Amino acid sequence: MPRSPAILNARGHTSGEGRPFHTLIIRNIRDEHGLRSREQRLRDAGMLTLDEMADQLGVSARTVKA
Repeated sequence: MPRSPAILNARGHTSGEGRPFHTLIIRNIRDEHGLRSREQRLRDAGMLTLDEMADQLGVSARTVKA
């Protein structure tokens, strides 16, 4: 799955300085505008990590991933 900078760059978007996006630019924009990270948004929606899911199911993470 492509990461955010790759998606933005593939769509022809550039930073305010006309440069291609990279993760630091995206993080700075997110921080300056008080936006939540992808991980935070997923956690807010109730998503669990692989280890948390395995723990709740009483199985190994490898079993969940399979």
